[in-house]
Amino acid sequence: MRKSAYLLSSLLTLTAACGDNLEPQEPSDPTPGRIEFAIAEPADEAGEITVTATRTGGSTGAVSVTVAVADGTATATIDYAASPTTLTWADGDTAAKTFTVGIVADLAIEGDETALVQLTNPTGGVTLAETQLTLTIKDDDRLGVALVLTPTEILSVGSPDFGITSSAATLTGVPSGVDLVAMDVRPADGSVWALGSNGTLFTIDPASGAVTLKATLAADAADGTSPFTALAGTEFGIDFNPVVDRLRIVSDTGQNLRVNPDTGATFTDTALSGAVTGLRANAYSNSFATACRTTLFGLDLANDRLVLQDPPNAGTTTSVGALGVDVTEIRGFDTQADATGATSAFILATVGGVVGVYDVDLATGEATSLTTGGTPDLSDAIDFALTVAVNVPQPPGELFGASAGGKLVSFTRATPGKLCSSVAITGITAGETIAGIDFRPSTGVLHALTTDGGNTGRIYTLDPQTGVATSPVSIAVAIPTGAELGIDFNPTGPVALRIVSSAGLNVRVTDLATGAATADTALNGANDSAAAAGYTDSITSAGSTVLYVLDTELDRLRIQNPPNAGTLVDVGAFGVDLDDLASLDIDGRDNVAYVTANLTGSTGTSLHILDLTTGAVAAAAGVIGGGERILGITRTPPTTTLFALQGNTLVTINPADPSSVTTIGAVTNLSANEQLLGIDFRPSTGILYGLGSLGGVYTIDPATAAGTRIVGLSADPADGTLPFTTLGSSPYGIDFNPTGPVALRIVGQNDVNLRVPNVTTGLTFTDTDLSRTVPTYAITATAYANNVAGATTTSLFGLDANANKLVAVVSPNSGIVREIGNLGLTVGTSATFEIAGPNTGFAVLQADTAKSFATIDLTTGVATAVGTVGVPANASIVGIAAPVSATAPAANSTVFA
Repeated sequence: MRKSAYLLSSLLTLTAACGDNLEPQEPSDPTPGRIEFAIAEPADEAGEITVTATRTGGSTGAVSVTVAVADGTATATIDYAASPTTLTWADGDTAAKTFTVGIVADLAIEGDETALVQLTNPTGGVTLAETQLTLTIKDDDRLGVALVLTPTEILSVGSPDFGITSSAATLTGVPSGVDLVAMDVRPADGSVWALGSNGTLFTIDPASGAVTLKATLAADAADGTSPFTALAGTEFGIDFNPVVDRLRIVSDTGQNLRVNPDTGATFTDTALSGAVTGLRANAYSNSFATACRTTLFGLDLANDRLVLQDPPNAGTTTSVGALGVDVTEIRGFDTQADATGATSAFILATVGGVVGVYDVDLATGEATSLTTGGTPDLSDAIDFALTVAVNVPQPPGELFGASAGGKLVSFTRATPGKLCSSVAITGITAGETIAGIDFRPSTGVLHALTTDGGNTGRIYTLDPQTGVATSPVSIAVAIPTGAELGIDFNPTGPVALRIVSSAGLNVRVTDLATGAATADTALNGANDSAAAAGYTDSITSAGSTVLYVLDTELDRLRIQNPPNAGTLVDVGAFGVDLDDLASLDIDGRDNVAYVTANLTGSTGTSLHILDLTTGAVAAAAGVIGGGERILGITRTPPTTTLFALQGNTLVTINPADPSSVTTIGAVTNLSANEQLLGIDFRPSTGILYGLGSLGGVYTIDPATAAGTRIVGLSADPADGTLPFTTLGSSPYGIDFNPTGPVALRIVGQNDVNLRVPNVTTGLTFTDTDLSRTVPTYAITATAYANNVAGATTTSLFGLDANANKLVAVVSPNSGIVREIGNLGLTVGTSATFEIAGPNTGFAVLQADTAKSFATIDLTTGVATAVGTVGVPANASIVGIAAPVSATAPAANSTVFA
C-alpha cells in the first residue's frame, strides 16, 4: 500500500544575528543568507515526499548545499529511494529549491519506519544551524476483511469484493514436502489456522507469514467406531465451529472429521451422505466468539449448489438451492456476521475461467458476482477466510432460566454451557424472590411467579430481552413459602396457570389480569409432592395436553390426572437423585422434556432430557453457563401464526383468533394461468414452497409474497408404471416428509398419490392410489407429523371429505390408509390441513361458504371448532403451512461440530 511521511523536525533554520534596533535596517554587510528546509506530505498517491529549501536573510553570491537520505529504521531501495542531490542558488537567487524522496510501496505489515535527511557541504558562506531531519514513513498496510492463502504468501484484502490488497507476507516455516490445503480463522481468538496435506495443523501469522506447527491429527482415544488414520481426498474444506471451538474437516471423498485443534484429537464422523457425498468447502454461520448456535453449510461443486450438513456428525446433507453459476474450481467459502448479527456468505471461485468473488444467499443458494475490474489476480489462491467480528448481537436461546443470583439467562439445548444472553432481573419488589418462570403459549409473553416469604404470591410480566419485570398481580389464594414451587401454563382452552409445590399445593390461576385463582384439591395419590410441573403440547390452541410433575422427594415422575383433582399417577423413577431445585419444561413442538437439576455432588445446574414414558433422566447435556444455580426454566414459545393461500394471495391466520387474517400480498412471478394449489415449509431449510396447477414449484418469501419458480414437475425416468403427466385443478394436499432425503408428497381428492424425491429437480413418481372401494377416499389435505429438521420418524395424516374422518396414510408409497376417527365436523371438498406440535392439527374446513378453523386431536381424530376464518364468503383457502419454528425446535444439532 502507499506510504506517507511527516516531519518530526519540520524546519531547519540558519539563524542570523540581528541588531538591537527596533526599526528595520539594511544590513551593513551583505550576506549569503541562510537556508531553511521543510518537508511536505505527498499531495497524491504518487508516493513521493518533497523536501523544500528556501534561501532567506541574504542573497549575496552563489551558494549550495548537498541533500542526501540515509537509513534510520527504513532501508534504502526497500522502503524509500533517493539519490544525493546538490541544491544551488546563483547570486541574488532566492527561489525555493526542491528535493524528492520516493516511497517504495509494499504490502508488508512492518510498522512505522524512519529515514534521515542529511544536509552537508554548504558553500558560498551559507551556514546551517542543523544538519539532519528525521522522516517518519507511515505504514498503512493493515489486515483487511479477508485473508487469502496462496502457495507462497498470505494476503489480506480490504473490501468484500477483494478489490484492494491490504497486505502480503511470504510464508515461512512450512515443512518440506507439506502443502497447505485449507485455511480458516478461529472465532475464539481470531488466530489463523491451516491444514497441511499430511494431516498437520498450523497457525499462520498474517503479518509476518510465519507458519507454526500446532498439532498433528490422530484418532481420539474415545473414537471406537472408525478411528482416524489419514486424510482421504484431494480437496478439503475446513471451518471452526464457533460454539464448541472444534474444527470440521470435509473432503471430496466424503471424509467427515471433527478435530480438537489444540491437541489434534480427531473423531471420524459418519461419511457425507444424502444430497451429496463429497464436499470441497464448508462454512459455519454465526462465526464469532460468543455464538451459542450455528449451522454448517457446504458447497457441492458437482451440482453447483449450496447444501446443509445437518447434523454435521451424522454427515447428512440436504440441498438448499442452486448457485446459478457454473463453478469449475472452488478457492474458498466462508461466512461473516455483521454488527446486527446477520450472516453473509462469500465464495472465491473460478467461473468461466475467471477467478472471482461471489455473495451467496444462505436461504436460496443463489450466488451473485461481486468482482470488479480492480480485483487482483487470485488464480493461485488455495483458500480464503474472513476475519472474525466482535461484539455481535445474537437472539436469546430457546431455553430461559432464572438464576438464584437474580439473572435471566438463555441458552440452547445442545450447548447449555454457552449462554446466548444474561441480564439482571429488575423491577421485582424488595423482599420477593422468583419461584418459577413460564411462557404463556397463547400470547408468547414470559411470566414470573414470586413469593414474599409469607403467603403472598405475585405474577409479573418479564421482558426476555432486558430482564425488566412489570405489571405485578397478586394471586387471590395463598401461596405459602417454605416449599419448592412448580408452575406451567395449560395450552388448551381458557389458559390457566398451574402452581404446585413439594408440600402438596395445587392452585389454578384463571385470570392473569386480576389474579383470580382456585385452590384445587391438594396433591394426592402416588404421593403428595411436586416440585416442578410441565404440560405437553404447549402450543397455541393445542388440541390436548397432559400435566407431568417431578416428585423430588421420591425421585419419580408423575402424571397429574385429573389436574384439578390433584391425583398423581406414577410413571417411573428418575434413576438419579434430584434436589428440590429441579425444574421441568416440555417442548410443545416435539414433547421432549427438559429437566434442570443440581445433582448430589455437582457444582452447578445441569440440563437433562427426561423420558416421559419411563421417567428416566438422561445424562447431562452440560452444565448451564453463568455459574449460578437455576431456579426454573422455560422454552421460547413456537411461532404459531399460520401462512395460508387465499387463491394466489399469501395471508396469515392467527390460530387463537382465526378471524384475524393479515394479507401479505399476491404471490408474484407465477406462470401465466397458473393457480397455486398448496404451500408448505420445508423442515430442513425453513423455506416456503408453493405448488401450481401447471406443475410449477415455487419458493415464496413469507415476508413479501415474492415467488420464484425453481422447477416444473415431470415424470421421473425411473417410473415405468404410470408416469406423471399433469396435475390439473382438483384439490390437493402437499407436505414435505421431514425424514431422510426430504421428499414432497402430493395427494389429490381424486386419489392421486405423487412423490417428488428432490424438489430442486421436480422429477415425480406416481405412487399407488390411496385405496378404499366403498366409499372411495376423497383426501383433500395431508400433513406430516414430527416436522423437525433431521427427524427419523414421521406419520402422514389426511382429511377424508367423503367420510369426514382423520386418516393415517401408513404406507404413503403403496397407498395404504388407516382410519383414526370421526372428526365430528364436515370437511368439505377443499379443506386444508397442517400439523404443529406432536398431537395437534390445524385445519380450515370449507363445507359451505363459511371457512371454519378447527384444531384436530391426532390421537382420536376429534376436531374442535375455534372460529371462522376472516376472509370473504366467496374466497377459498387452498393451503395452510406452519413455519418451521412452530413445528420444530431451533436447529441446534450443528453445535456439536
